[in-house]
Amino acid sequence: MKVIFLEHVINVWKKWEVKEVKSWYATNFLFPKWLAKEFTEADAKRAEKKDQKIEENRINLLANKADFAKELSKTKLHFEMPHAANGKIHWALKEKDVVAEIKKRMKIELTKKNIRFEDGHIKQIGNHTIYVDFGDKVTAKVNITIS
Repeated sequence: MKVIFLEHVINVWKKWEVKEVKSWYATNFLFPKWLAKEFTEADAKRAEKKDQKIEENRINLLANKADFAKELSKTKLHFEMPHAANGKIHWALKEKDVVAEIKKRMKIELTKKNIRFEDGHIKQIGNHTIYVDFGDKVTAKVNITIS
């Protein structure tokens, strides 16, 4: 029996995914819990339209990622942190600090997984380079100054 899933279940199926399942599984488990419904031609047309919209959104997002990467590469981030006389800062500059600064300046939602340091967290004052990975092979090289 072909069913279309109405809910996302991690590592099992995605919402609006179409799969062939045993009829007893569908009638005894999926249908009573409203996890899926029987697949029809109307569902096929809706799924095709959703796929087209998802593809359009992905293409637009990819174009925007490239624009964000270009804009971010031009900016220089500046952090003022307390440091000792030898130039070591008291705590390291971490991904969450960079994400917060980028969000404040550019209104871009990132996670700390998007930030890559060259040599681990930054623990010295001076100029440093980090990389912001937007996915889909779009990366921005960002200069950071710590004083």
